[in-house]
Amino acid sequence: EELTGGEHAAGVGNDAQQQPANKKAPIQMPVWRKKRPTLQGSRVRTLLEANFDQAHEAFESIDMNFDGKISMRELRAALIIIDSSVEFSDAELQRSIRIADYDGSGSVDATEFMRAFGPHSAVKEEIQDGLHNIGKTADGKKMAYLSLSIPNLNLCGVELLRDFVYLRHLDVSSNMLSSLSPLGCLPYLLSVDASNNKLTMVLSFKPPLCLREANFSNNRIAAINPLSQHRFLEELNLSSNRIREIS
Repeated sequence: EELTGGEHAAGVGNDAQQQPANKKAPIQMPVWRKKRPTLQGSRVRTLLEANFDQAHEAFESIDMNFDGKISMRELRAALIIIDSSVEFSDAELQRSIRIADYDGSGSVDATEFMRAFGPHSAVKEEIQDGLHNIGKTADGKKMAYLSLSIPNLNLCGVELLRDFVYLRHLDVSSNMLSSLSPLGCLPYLLSVDASNNKLTMVLSFKPPLCLREANFSNNRIAAINPLSQHRFLEELNLSSNRIREIS
């Protein structure tokens, strides 16, 4: 099993527990994995986002033979119908299919399409790709990933973050999040960037022990809820919101 950032990444597996009492167990390092490319900034994704309000509508339009998956031929034909003035090379279309085709089947099913082009909850691979900054945990006894950056992935949920208890720095900016409640399970969090989302409340999760910096700019916050529980907070960015009330 790959080490990710939670208990396994901290090196608390069975081997560490079975070490002789008089011999210090070696610290296990989290496993590095090559980051998977995304379609962020691709012309295919940009064109689809400009012409469809919902990703599932785009999928249904491209899936011309209604078999529940998209081939490169279907993608090319659909893009011509959507906007014939924009030309795409074979390499560009092949890259889009290859990146979205998570199971390597050669085509893109509805789940894979939503993951690549539409709003979805963060999945294990996306979190693993965003982990960085390996260091010692708060007790100084283990090694784990301390930072996670998963911006601009069309995320509408981050429930899996509950398993990454040692995170200290988190970037979930430029997504589609309306709730950050899973962050209440990250007791060692020091900074969070949740700018450019769809949040309506400020720091509405169980307070970490020492949260110091929070960026909630460019959201949909209309009222500032009580923040007294976040007693170590030093910097809070609420610019470009719709604030009308301070509780």
